[in-house]
Amino acid sequence: MATRTAGAGLDPNHLAKRLEEGAILLCWEKPGEFRHRQLVADWLWAAGHKVTEIAK
Repeated sequence: MATRTAGAGLDPNHLAKRLEEGAILLCWEKPGEFRHRQLVADWLWAAGHKVTEIAK
């Protein structure tokens, strides 16, 4: 059985082009819990896009 990687076949550069300047990714998790948006932020950052964490 083949294992699929989350985001396989997706292009971070295509997503970045479709996002407007100043786009914000949101999720609501308790402090210390896993944040799904971090996966997207890391993925975009690894492709060379600027990702800024907004402090509370």
